[in-house]
Amino acid sequence: MNGHVGKPISIEAMTAEIKRVLGNAPRAQVQQPLPFAPRDTRLSLNTQQGLANIPSSPELYPQLLQLFYDHHQADIQRTRQRLNDGQIRVAQTIIHDLKGVLASIGAERLHQLVEQIESGLRNDDADALQPLIGYAQTEMTQLLAAIRAYLERDNADQSVLSINPAGY
Repeated sequence: MNGHVGKPISIEAMTAEIKRVLGNAPRAQVQQPLPFAPRDTRLSLNTQQGLANIPSSPELYPQLLQLFYDHHQADIQRTRQRLNDGQIRVAQTIIHDLKGVLASIGAERLHQLVEQIESGLRNDDADALQPLIGYAQTEMTQLLAAIRAYLERDNADQSVLSINPAGY
């Protein structure tokens, strides 16, 4: 395999990767970890991107967020534990699965961190990953808060619609 395009696949990313593999574009530089200062949790979740990933069924987006919230919130902690136990392959599987889900829901910052963690796991650099995993855990906490706020707002909107279906 000479290249990789992350999920969700965009035509622009695929075209750029094909050009890179064919020698028409320079290889991307490895990204440095992102700075993580306390900030507005709304920046953890790009809902427009998440909705754009399911254009034919936007009503499914809150369900996807709820599934993420219910089933993936401990994935960073599980990854850390597997690394501490020397179970690198299990950690790689957890991170790889998490990466795909994060891209789908629009969790761009955590997705970038998880990509870096996955790269470190592939390069057998587990010891150097601990600070990055710490950043990812902080971002996961902020993402979960953003998801919770989005779902609470969506539930409130649904209550208003059920009381007044005409919207006025």
